Amino acid sequence: MSSVTGALAAGTRSGLGERCQVMKVVTLGEVLVEVMAQDVGRGFCGPLRLMGPFPSGAPAIFIDQVAKLGQPCGIVSCVGEDDFGRLNLKRLGDDGVDTKSIEVNPEYVTGSAFVRYGPDGDRDFVFNIKNAACGHVQLTDAAVELLGECGHLHVSGSTLFSTGTIETTKRAVGLVRGNRGSISFDPNIRNDALSDPEMREALVWMLRNCDTFLPSGEELTLLTNATGPPAAISEILGFGVTCIVVKHGAGGATYYDADGNQSSGGYEVDELDPTGAGDCFDATFVTCRILGRTVAESLEYANASGALAVSVKGPMEGTSTFAQLEELTSRGHKKQRGGLWALIASAAGAVPSALPGAITSVCSAHPIVMEAAMRQATVNGVPVLIESTCNQVNHQGGYTGLTPAAFRDELYRIADRTGLAPESILLGGDHLGPNPWRHLPAEAALAQAEVTVAAYVAAGYQKIHLDTSMGCQGEPEHLPDELIAARAARLAVVAEKAAAGAARRWGPL
Repeated sequence: MSSVTGALAAGTRSGLGERCQVMKVVTLGEVLVEVMAQDVGRGFCGPLRLMGPFPSGAPAIFIDQVAKLGQPCGIVSCVGEDDFGRLNLKRLGDDGVDTKSIEVNPEYVTGSAFVRYGPDGDRDFVFNIKNAACGHVQLTDAAVELLGECGHLHVSGSTLFSTGTIETTKRAVGLVRGNRGSISFDPNIRNDALSDPEMREALVWMLRNCDTFLPSGEELTLLTNATGPPAAISEILGFGVTCIVVKHGAGGATYYDADGNQSSGGYEVDELDPTGAGDCFDATFVTCRILGRTVAESLEYANASGALAVSVKGPMEGTSTFAQLEELTSRGHKKQRGGLWALIASAAGAVPSALPGAITSVCSAHPIVMEAAMRQATVNGVPVLIESTCNQVNHQGGYTGLTPAAFRDELYRIADRTGLAPESILLGGDHLGPNPWRHLPAEAALAQAEVTVAAYVAAGYQKIHLDTSMGCQGEPEHLPDELIAARAARLAVVAEKAAAGAARRWGPL
Protein backbone atom coordinates (compact mmCIF):
# COMPACT_ATOMS: atom_id res chain seq x y z
CA MET A 1 0.00 0.00 0.00
CA SER A 2 1.35 3.43 -0.92
CA SER A 3 1.63 6.18 1.65
CA VAL A 4 -1.14 8.04 -0.16
CA THR A 5 -3.44 5.03 -0.04
CA GLY A 6 -2.57 4.54 3.59
CA ALA A 7 -3.77 8.02 4.44
CA LEU A 8 -7.11 7.40 2.76
CA ALA A 9 -7.50 4.02 4.41
CA ALA A 10 -6.25 4.74 7.89
CA GLY A 11 -7.06 8.41 8.33
CA THR A 12 -3.61 9.26 9.65
CA ARG A 13 -0.72 11.39 8.46
CA SER A 14 1.70 8.51 8.87
CA GLY A 15 4.07 8.30 5.92
CA LEU A 16 2.74 11.48 4.34
CA GLY A 17 4.49 14.18 6.34
CA GLU A 18 3.61 17.52 4.81
CA ARG A 19 2.68 15.93 1.51
CA CYS A 20 -0.98 15.52 2.49
CA GLN A 21 -1.31 19.30 2.70
CA VAL A 22 -0.09 19.84 -0.87
CA MET A 23 -1.20 16.64 -2.58
CA LYS A 24 -2.91 17.43 -5.87
CA VAL A 25 -6.22 15.69 -6.52
CA VAL A 26 -7.03 15.15 -10.20
CA THR A 27 -10.02 13.84 -12.11
CA LEU A 28 -10.78 13.48 -15.80
CA GLY A 29 -13.83 13.27 -18.00
CA GLU A 30 -16.84 15.24 -19.12
CA VAL A 31 -17.30 18.95 -18.59
CA LEU A 32 -20.70 20.11 -19.82
CA VAL A 33 -23.63 22.40 -19.15
CA GLU A 34 -27.00 21.46 -17.74
CA VAL A 35 -30.29 23.09 -18.70
CA MET A 36 -33.30 22.32 -16.52
CA ALA A 37 -36.97 22.41 -17.37
CA GLN A 38 -38.95 24.49 -14.91
CA ASP A 39 -42.16 22.58 -15.59
CA VAL A 40 -42.64 19.22 -13.89
CA GLY A 41 -43.54 16.46 -16.34
CA ARG A 42 -42.18 13.85 -18.70
CA GLY A 43 -39.87 14.36 -21.65
CA PHE A 44 -39.08 17.25 -24.00
CA CYS A 45 -41.66 16.82 -26.73
CA GLY A 46 -42.94 20.38 -26.61
CA PRO A 47 -41.88 23.94 -25.75
CA LEU A 48 -40.89 24.36 -22.10
CA ARG A 49 -39.66 27.03 -19.74
CA LEU A 50 -35.98 26.37 -19.15
CA MET A 51 -33.36 27.60 -16.70
CA GLY A 52 -29.61 27.47 -17.07
CA PRO A 53 -27.07 26.81 -18.44
CA PHE A 54 -25.30 25.58 -15.30
CA PRO A 55 -21.74 24.25 -15.19
CA SER A 56 -21.94 20.47 -14.84
CA GLY A 57 -20.48 17.03 -15.46
CA ALA A 58 -19.76 14.52 -12.67
CA PRO A 59 -15.95 14.98 -12.80
CA ALA A 60 -16.32 18.76 -12.94
CA ILE A 61 -18.67 18.84 -9.93
CA PHE A 62 -16.30 16.56 -8.00
CA ILE A 63 -13.23 18.67 -8.65
CA ASP A 64 -15.02 21.96 -7.98
CA GLN A 65 -15.99 20.62 -4.55
CA VAL A 66 -12.38 19.60 -3.88
CA ALA A 67 -11.27 23.12 -4.80
CA LYS A 68 -13.88 24.70 -2.52
CA LEU A 69 -12.29 22.76 0.37
CA GLY A 70 -8.94 24.35 -0.39
CA GLN A 71 -7.18 21.23 -1.70
CA PRO A 72 -4.92 21.69 -4.76
CA CYS A 73 -6.63 20.02 -7.72
CA GLY A 74 -7.02 19.86 -11.48
CA ILE A 75 -9.05 18.23 -14.23
CA VAL A 76 -8.33 16.68 -17.63
CA SER A 77 -11.16 17.42 -20.05
CA CYS A 78 -12.19 19.04 -23.31
CA VAL A 79 -14.69 21.79 -24.15
CA GLY A 80 -15.73 23.57 -27.31
CA GLU A 81 -14.72 27.07 -28.27
CA ASP A 82 -18.13 28.41 -27.26
CA ASP A 83 -19.92 30.14 -24.40
CA PHE A 84 -20.74 26.84 -22.69
CA GLY A 85 -17.04 26.03 -22.58
CA ARG A 86 -16.11 29.50 -21.40
CA LEU A 87 -18.78 29.30 -18.67
CA ASN A 88 -17.20 26.13 -17.27
CA LEU A 89 -13.61 27.33 -17.57
CA LYS A 90 -14.42 30.51 -15.67
CA ARG A 91 -16.38 28.76 -12.93
CA LEU A 92 -13.76 26.10 -12.31
CA GLY A 93 -10.88 28.56 -12.51
CA ASP A 94 -12.55 31.05 -10.18
CA ASP A 95 -13.09 28.29 -7.60
CA GLY A 96 -9.44 27.29 -7.67
CA VAL A 97 -9.30 24.34 -10.06
CA ASP A 98 -6.18 23.98 -12.24
CA THR A 99 -7.72 24.10 -15.74
CA LYS A 100 -4.53 23.94 -17.79
CA SER A 101 -5.47 20.41 -18.95
CA ILE A 102 -8.92 21.34 -20.25
CA GLU A 103 -8.36 21.38 -23.99
CA VAL A 104 -10.42 23.82 -26.08
CA ASN A 105 -11.37 22.08 -29.32
CA PRO A 106 -13.01 24.38 -31.92
CA GLU A 107 -14.26 21.41 -33.97
CA TYR A 108 -16.80 20.30 -31.37
CA VAL A 109 -19.37 21.95 -29.11
CA THR A 110 -19.26 21.71 -25.35
CA GLY A 111 -21.30 18.82 -23.98
CA SER A 112 -24.80 19.39 -22.64
CA ALA A 113 -27.55 17.74 -20.62
CA PHE A 114 -31.20 18.75 -20.58
CA VAL A 115 -33.08 17.48 -17.53
CA ARG A 116 -36.73 17.45 -16.54
CA TYR A 117 -38.23 16.27 -13.27
CA GLY A 118 -41.24 13.98 -13.29
CA PRO A 119 -44.10 14.12 -10.77
CA ASP A 120 -42.46 11.30 -8.77
CA GLY A 121 -39.08 13.05 -8.64
CA ASP A 122 -37.48 10.90 -11.34
CA ARG A 123 -35.48 12.71 -13.97
CA ASP A 124 -35.51 12.51 -17.76
CA PHE A 125 -32.22 13.42 -19.46
CA VAL A 126 -31.24 14.32 -23.01
CA PHE A 127 -27.45 14.18 -23.29
CA ASN A 128 -24.97 15.40 -25.88
CA ILE A 129 -21.74 13.94 -24.54
CA LYS A 130 -20.33 11.23 -26.80
CA ASN A 131 -20.42 13.45 -29.89
CA ALA A 132 -19.42 16.64 -28.07
CA ALA A 133 -15.99 17.96 -27.13
CA CYS A 134 -15.90 15.87 -23.94
CA GLY A 135 -16.12 12.76 -26.12
CA HIS A 136 -12.61 13.60 -27.29
CA VAL A 137 -10.77 13.90 -23.99
CA GLN A 138 -7.16 12.86 -24.46
CA LEU A 139 -3.89 12.96 -22.57
CA THR A 140 -2.25 16.03 -24.03
CA ASP A 141 1.20 17.14 -22.88
CA ALA A 142 -0.50 19.40 -20.36
CA ALA A 143 -2.59 16.49 -19.09
CA VAL A 144 0.44 14.25 -18.67
CA GLU A 145 2.14 17.06 -16.76
CA LEU A 146 -0.88 17.44 -14.48
CA LEU A 147 -1.06 13.71 -13.83
CA GLY A 148 2.63 13.79 -12.95
CA GLU A 149 1.72 16.17 -10.12
CA CYS A 150 -1.22 14.00 -9.02
CA GLY A 151 -1.24 12.17 -5.70
CA HIS A 152 -4.85 11.03 -5.97
CA LEU A 153 -6.99 10.36 -9.06
CA HIS A 154 -10.79 10.14 -8.96
CA VAL A 155 -12.75 8.39 -11.73
CA SER A 156 -16.50 8.57 -12.33
CA GLY A 157 -18.15 5.71 -14.18
CA SER A 158 -20.05 8.24 -16.29
CA THR A 159 -16.74 9.00 -18.03
CA LEU A 160 -16.39 5.46 -19.39
CA PHE A 161 -18.86 6.02 -22.23
CA SER A 162 -16.65 5.36 -25.28
CA THR A 163 -13.59 3.41 -26.40
CA GLY A 164 -11.57 6.63 -26.43
CA THR A 165 -12.47 7.79 -22.93
CA ILE A 166 -11.95 4.27 -21.56
CA GLU A 167 -8.45 4.08 -23.01
CA THR A 168 -7.64 7.58 -21.75
CA THR A 169 -8.85 6.69 -18.26
CA LYS A 170 -6.81 3.49 -18.13
CA ARG A 171 -3.69 5.37 -19.21
CA ALA A 172 -4.29 7.99 -16.53
CA VAL A 173 -4.71 5.30 -13.86
CA GLY A 174 -1.43 3.75 -14.98
CA LEU A 175 0.43 7.08 -14.75
CA VAL A 176 -0.89 7.82 -11.26
CA ARG A 177 -0.15 4.29 -10.10
CA GLY A 178 3.38 4.74 -11.42
CA ASN A 179 3.73 7.74 -9.09
CA ARG A 180 2.46 5.61 -6.15
CA GLY A 181 -0.74 7.64 -6.10
CA SER A 182 -4.15 6.36 -5.01
CA ILE A 183 -7.40 5.93 -6.93
CA SER A 184 -11.05 6.44 -5.98
CA PHE A 185 -13.95 5.27 -8.13
CA ASP A 186 -17.64 6.13 -8.13
CA PRO A 187 -19.48 3.78 -10.56
CA ASN A 188 -22.18 6.41 -11.21
CA ILE A 189 -23.93 3.90 -13.44
CA ARG A 190 -26.62 5.09 -15.84
CA ASN A 191 -29.46 2.70 -16.68
CA ASP A 192 -28.05 1.76 -20.09
CA ALA A 193 -24.45 1.27 -18.96
CA LEU A 194 -24.48 -2.41 -18.05
CA SER A 195 -26.09 -3.41 -21.35
CA ASP A 196 -22.96 -2.17 -23.16
CA PRO A 197 -20.31 -4.95 -22.86
CA GLU A 198 -17.41 -2.54 -23.38
CA MET A 199 -18.62 -0.14 -20.70
CA ARG A 200 -19.36 -2.97 -18.26
CA GLU A 201 -15.84 -4.35 -18.76
CA ALA A 202 -14.40 -0.89 -18.10
CA LEU A 203 -16.48 -0.46 -14.93
CA VAL A 204 -15.33 -3.84 -13.61
CA TRP A 205 -11.72 -2.97 -14.50
CA MET A 206 -11.98 0.27 -12.54
CA LEU A 207 -13.46 -1.55 -9.54
CA ARG A 208 -10.52 -3.95 -9.53
CA ASN A 209 -8.01 -1.11 -9.87
CA CYS A 210 -9.21 1.38 -7.27
CA ASP A 211 -8.38 1.85 -3.60
CA THR A 212 -11.59 3.58 -2.52
CA PHE A 213 -14.94 2.45 -3.97
CA LEU A 214 -17.86 4.89 -3.64
CA PRO A 215 -21.11 3.29 -4.86
CA SER A 216 -24.66 4.47 -4.22
CA GLY A 217 -27.25 2.02 -2.91
CA GLU A 218 -27.75 -0.89 -5.29
CA GLU A 219 -24.57 -0.04 -7.23
CA LEU A 220 -22.73 -2.01 -4.54
CA THR A 221 -23.70 -5.34 -6.12
CA LEU A 222 -23.99 -4.42 -9.82
CA LEU A 223 -20.37 -5.20 -10.69
CA THR A 224 -19.95 -8.34 -8.57
CA ASN A 225 -20.99 -11.97 -8.74
CA ALA A 226 -22.61 -11.56 -5.32
CA THR A 227 -26.35 -10.96 -5.12
CA GLY A 228 -26.46 -9.38 -1.67
CA PRO A 229 -24.50 -6.59 0.04
CA PRO A 230 -22.63 -8.69 2.64
CA ALA A 231 -21.20 -11.06 0.02
CA ALA A 232 -20.51 -8.15 -2.36
CA ILE A 233 -18.49 -6.37 0.32
CA SER A 234 -16.36 -9.48 0.89
CA GLU A 235 -15.88 -9.93 -2.85
CA ILE A 236 -14.85 -6.32 -3.46
CA LEU A 237 -12.43 -6.19 -0.53
CA GLY A 238 -11.01 -9.43 -1.91
CA PHE A 239 -10.07 -7.56 -5.10
CA GLY A 240 -7.64 -5.48 -3.04
CA VAL A 241 -9.94 -2.48 -2.64
CA THR A 242 -8.91 -0.77 0.60
CA CYS A 243 -12.29 0.64 1.60
CA ILE A 244 -15.89 0.90 0.41
CA VAL A 245 -18.20 3.82 1.15
CA VAL A 246 -21.85 3.13 0.31
CA LYS A 247 -24.00 6.23 -0.06
CA HIS A 248 -27.62 5.93 1.12
CA GLY A 249 -28.83 9.35 -0.02
CA ALA A 250 -30.69 11.16 2.73
CA GLY A 251 -30.06 8.14 4.96
CA GLY A 252 -26.33 8.86 5.19
CA ALA A 253 -23.48 6.48 4.36
CA THR A 254 -21.63 3.39 5.57
CA TYR A 255 -17.89 2.75 5.46
CA TYR A 256 -16.37 -0.74 5.17
CA ASP A 257 -12.83 -2.02 5.32
CA ALA A 258 -11.10 -5.21 6.43
CA ASP A 259 -11.56 -4.24 10.08
CA GLY A 260 -15.32 -3.72 10.01
CA ASN A 261 -17.76 -0.92 9.26
CA GLN A 262 -19.23 2.29 10.61
CA SER A 263 -22.18 4.41 9.57
CA SER A 264 -23.18 8.05 9.72
CA GLY A 265 -26.66 9.50 9.23
CA GLY A 266 -27.75 12.19 6.80
CA TYR A 267 -28.89 15.76 7.44
CA GLU A 268 -32.36 17.23 7.19
CA VAL A 269 -32.60 19.71 4.29
CA ASP A 270 -35.19 20.70 1.70
CA GLU A 271 -34.21 18.92 -1.51
CA LEU A 272 -34.40 21.05 -4.65
CA ASP A 273 -32.00 19.29 -7.04
CA PRO A 274 -30.24 15.95 -6.36
CA THR A 275 -27.85 16.17 -9.31
CA GLY A 276 -24.25 16.31 -8.12
CA ALA A 277 -24.87 15.31 -4.51
CA GLY A 278 -22.94 12.07 -4.86
CA ASP A 279 -20.02 13.83 -6.54
CA CYS A 280 -19.87 16.39 -3.72
CA PHE A 281 -19.98 13.57 -1.17
CA ASP A 282 -17.10 11.78 -2.94
CA ALA A 283 -14.97 14.91 -3.13
CA THR A 284 -15.49 15.79 0.51
CA PHE A 285 -14.81 12.28 1.79
CA VAL A 286 -11.62 11.93 -0.27
CA THR A 287 -10.37 15.39 0.70
CA CYS A 288 -11.05 14.84 4.40
CA ARG A 289 -9.16 11.55 4.35
CA ILE A 290 -6.21 13.12 2.54
CA LEU A 291 -6.13 15.80 5.23
CA GLY A 292 -5.92 13.11 7.90
CA ARG A 293 -9.45 13.31 9.28
CA THR A 294 -10.90 10.13 10.79
CA VAL A 295 -13.42 7.98 8.96
CA ALA A 296 -16.18 9.21 11.29
CA GLU A 297 -15.31 12.88 10.66
CA SER A 298 -15.00 12.30 6.92
CA LEU A 299 -18.42 10.66 6.75
CA GLU A 300 -19.99 13.51 8.72
CA TYR A 301 -18.55 16.17 6.41
CA ALA A 302 -19.34 14.15 3.28
CA ASN A 303 -22.98 13.69 4.34
CA ALA A 304 -23.23 17.41 5.04
CA SER A 305 -21.72 18.14 1.62
CA GLY A 306 -24.29 15.96 -0.14
CA ALA A 307 -27.10 17.57 1.86
CA LEU A 308 -26.03 21.12 0.95
CA ALA A 309 -25.64 20.08 -2.69
CA VAL A 310 -29.30 19.02 -3.01
CA SER A 311 -30.57 22.19 -1.35
CA VAL A 312 -29.66 24.41 -4.33
CA LYS A 313 -30.81 24.23 -7.95
CA GLY A 314 -27.97 23.61 -10.35
CA PRO A 315 -25.57 20.63 -10.19
CA MET A 316 -22.51 22.66 -9.17
CA GLU A 317 -24.26 25.45 -7.31
CA GLY A 318 -24.30 23.59 -4.00
CA THR A 319 -20.56 22.93 -3.65
CA SER A 320 -19.45 24.03 -0.18
CA THR A 321 -16.52 25.32 1.82
CA PHE A 322 -15.42 23.77 5.11
CA ALA A 323 -16.99 26.73 6.92
CA GLN A 324 -20.37 25.97 5.35
CA LEU A 325 -20.05 22.27 6.15
CA GLU A 326 -19.10 22.99 9.75
CA GLU A 327 -22.10 25.29 10.12
CA LEU A 328 -24.41 22.42 9.11
CA THR A 329 -22.67 19.72 11.14
CA SER A 330 -22.62 21.95 14.22
CA ARG A 331 -26.42 22.07 14.16
CA GLY A 332 -26.58 18.31 14.45
CA HIS A 333 -29.69 18.22 12.28
CA LYS A 334 -29.64 14.56 11.42
CA LYS A 335 -32.31 13.17 9.15
CA GLN A 336 -35.41 12.72 11.26
CA ARG A 337 -37.53 9.59 10.98
CA GLY A 338 -41.05 10.48 9.96
CA GLY A 339 -44.00 9.13 8.06
CA LEU A 340 -45.07 5.64 9.06
CA TRP A 341 -42.59 5.35 11.94
CA ALA A 342 -43.76 8.63 13.46
CA LEU A 343 -47.35 7.35 13.38
CA ILE A 344 -46.36 4.07 15.01
CA ALA A 345 -44.35 5.86 17.69
CA SER A 346 -47.23 8.22 18.39
CA ALA A 347 -49.73 5.37 18.68
CA ALA A 348 -47.45 3.48 21.05
CA GLY A 349 -46.87 6.55 23.21
CA ALA A 350 -43.08 6.14 23.02
CA VAL A 351 -40.47 4.10 21.23
CA PRO A 352 -38.70 1.89 23.75
CA SER A 353 -34.93 1.80 23.77
CA ALA A 354 -33.26 -1.54 23.18
CA LEU A 355 -32.27 -3.51 26.23
CA PRO A 356 -28.55 -4.32 26.52
CA GLY A 357 -27.80 -7.13 24.07
CA ALA A 358 -31.31 -6.98 22.54
CA ILE A 359 -32.14 -6.47 18.89
CA THR A 360 -35.34 -5.75 16.99
CA SER A 361 -36.85 -8.97 15.60
CA VAL A 362 -39.97 -9.56 13.52
CA CYS A 363 -41.39 -12.42 11.49
CA SER A 364 -43.41 -10.76 8.77
CA ALA A 365 -43.53 -10.30 5.02
CA HIS A 366 -45.57 -7.09 5.18
CA PRO A 367 -43.57 -4.11 3.81
CA ILE A 368 -44.98 -1.71 6.43
CA VAL A 369 -43.95 -3.99 9.29
CA MET A 370 -40.50 -4.54 7.79
CA GLU A 371 -39.97 -0.80 7.36
CA ALA A 372 -41.10 -0.11 10.93
CA ALA A 373 -38.69 -2.75 12.24
CA MET A 374 -35.83 -1.20 10.28
CA ARG A 375 -36.61 2.27 11.59
CA GLN A 376 -36.73 0.89 15.14
CA ALA A 377 -33.31 -0.70 14.60
CA THR A 378 -31.93 2.58 13.28
CA VAL A 379 -33.22 4.47 16.33
CA ASN A 380 -31.73 1.89 18.70
CA GLY A 381 -28.49 1.61 16.75
CA VAL A 382 -28.66 -2.20 16.59
CA PRO A 383 -29.15 -4.83 13.87
CA VAL A 384 -32.61 -6.10 12.99
CA LEU A 385 -33.63 -9.74 12.52
CA ILE A 386 -36.37 -10.14 9.90
CA GLU A 387 -37.72 -13.63 9.35
CA SER A 388 -40.04 -15.21 6.83
CA THR A 389 -41.79 -18.55 7.14
CA CYS A 390 -41.87 -21.22 4.46
CA ASN A 391 -45.58 -20.51 4.03
CA GLN A 392 -44.89 -16.85 3.28
CA VAL A 393 -41.73 -17.31 1.21
CA ASN A 394 -40.49 -20.44 -0.52
CA HIS A 395 -38.99 -21.65 -3.79
CA GLN A 396 -42.46 -21.66 -5.34
CA GLY A 397 -43.26 -18.14 -4.12
CA GLY A 398 -45.38 -18.90 -1.05
CA TYR A 399 -48.47 -16.83 -0.38
CA THR A 400 -46.47 -13.61 -0.87
CA GLY A 401 -45.31 -14.66 -4.33
CA LEU A 402 -41.69 -14.16 -3.22
CA THR A 403 -38.80 -16.58 -3.36
CA PRO A 404 -36.12 -16.27 -0.62
CA ALA A 405 -33.87 -14.26 -2.97
CA ALA A 406 -36.74 -11.96 -3.97
CA PHE A 407 -37.69 -11.43 -0.30
CA ARG A 408 -34.07 -10.57 0.49
CA ASP A 409 -33.90 -8.06 -2.36
CA GLU A 410 -37.16 -6.45 -1.22
CA LEU A 411 -35.68 -6.02 2.26
CA TYR A 412 -32.58 -4.36 0.83
CA ARG A 413 -34.73 -1.96 -1.21
CA ILE A 414 -36.63 -0.95 1.92
CA ALA A 415 -33.34 -0.61 3.82
CA ASP A 416 -31.97 1.71 1.14
CA ARG A 417 -35.09 3.86 1.43
CA THR A 418 -34.94 4.04 5.21
CA GLY A 419 -31.20 4.59 5.47
CA LEU A 420 -30.43 1.32 7.29
CA ALA A 421 -27.13 -0.25 6.21
CA PRO A 422 -27.85 -3.65 4.55
CA GLU A 423 -25.32 -5.46 6.73
CA SER A 424 -27.44 -4.48 9.75
CA ILE A 425 -30.17 -6.84 8.53
CA LEU A 426 -30.05 -10.44 9.73
CA LEU A 427 -32.13 -12.71 7.52
CA GLY A 428 -34.03 -15.53 9.18
CA GLY A 429 -35.95 -18.48 7.81
CA ASP A 430 -38.65 -19.45 10.31
CA HIS A 431 -40.25 -22.91 10.67
CA LEU A 432 -38.69 -24.18 7.45
CA GLY A 433 -40.01 -27.60 6.67
CA PRO A 434 -42.81 -29.49 4.92
CA ASN A 435 -45.70 -27.42 6.31
CA PRO A 436 -46.84 -25.84 3.00
CA TRP A 437 -46.93 -29.30 1.42
CA ARG A 438 -48.54 -31.30 4.25
CA HIS A 439 -51.29 -32.39 1.87
CA LEU A 440 -48.68 -34.47 0.02
CA PRO A 441 -47.19 -37.80 1.12
CA ALA A 442 -44.29 -37.31 3.50
CA GLU A 443 -41.52 -38.04 0.98
CA ALA A 444 -42.93 -35.60 -1.59
CA ALA A 445 -43.44 -32.92 1.06
CA LEU A 446 -39.90 -33.34 2.39
CA ALA A 447 -38.50 -33.15 -1.14
CA GLN A 448 -40.16 -29.73 -1.54
CA ALA A 449 -38.87 -28.68 1.89
CA GLU A 450 -35.33 -29.61 0.86
CA VAL A 451 -35.52 -27.31 -2.17
CA THR A 452 -36.84 -24.45 -0.06
CA VAL A 453 -34.19 -24.85 2.65
CA ALA A 454 -31.45 -24.83 -0.01
CA ALA A 455 -32.98 -21.69 -1.56
CA TYR A 456 -32.98 -19.91 1.80
CA VAL A 457 -29.33 -20.75 2.44
CA ALA A 458 -28.30 -19.79 -1.11
CA ALA A 459 -30.04 -16.41 -0.68
CA GLY A 460 -27.79 -15.61 2.28
CA TYR A 461 -30.15 -16.22 5.21
CA GLN A 462 -28.10 -16.34 8.40
CA LYS A 463 -30.66 -17.99 10.71
CA ILE A 464 -32.24 -21.24 9.59
CA HIS A 465 -34.99 -22.55 11.90
CA LEU A 466 -36.03 -26.07 10.87
CA ASP A 467 -39.47 -27.42 11.84
CA THR A 468 -40.47 -30.95 10.86
CA SER A 469 -42.96 -31.53 13.67
CA MET A 470 -46.08 -31.66 11.52
CA GLY A 471 -47.57 -34.78 10.00
CA CYS A 472 -48.11 -35.12 6.26
CA GLN A 473 -50.72 -36.99 4.21
CA GLY A 474 -51.88 -40.11 6.08
CA GLU A 475 -49.80 -39.33 9.19
CA PRO A 476 -50.92 -38.27 12.69
CA GLU A 477 -50.91 -34.55 13.41
CA HIS A 478 -48.22 -34.95 16.07
CA LEU A 479 -45.23 -37.10 15.11
CA PRO A 480 -42.91 -39.10 17.39
CA ASP A 481 -39.81 -37.22 18.54
CA GLU A 482 -37.49 -39.70 16.80
CA LEU A 483 -39.15 -39.12 13.40
CA ILE A 484 -39.14 -35.33 13.87
CA ALA A 485 -35.43 -35.40 14.68
CA ALA A 486 -34.58 -37.62 11.72
CA ARG A 487 -36.41 -35.34 9.28
CA ALA A 488 -34.82 -32.24 10.79
CA ALA A 489 -31.38 -33.83 10.46
CA ARG A 490 -32.16 -34.55 6.80
CA LEU A 491 -32.94 -30.88 6.16
CA ALA A 492 -29.88 -29.79 8.17
CA VAL A 493 -27.66 -31.81 5.83
CA VAL A 494 -29.26 -30.03 2.87
CA ALA A 495 -28.61 -26.64 4.51
CA GLU A 496 -24.96 -27.50 5.20
CA LYS A 497 -24.38 -28.64 1.63
CA ALA A 498 -25.96 -25.45 0.28
CA ALA A 499 -23.73 -23.35 2.53
CA ALA A 500 -20.51 -25.17 1.66
CA GLY A 501 -18.11 -22.91 -0.18
CA ALA A 502 -20.50 -19.94 -0.15
CA ALA A 503 -18.74 -16.61 0.21
CA ARG A 504 -20.62 -14.85 2.97
CA ARG A 505 -19.74 -12.08 5.39
CA TRP A 506 -22.05 -12.36 8.40
CA GLY A 507 -23.61 -9.25 9.77
CA PRO A 508 -22.99 -8.03 13.33
CA LEU A 509 -24.59 -10.06 16.14
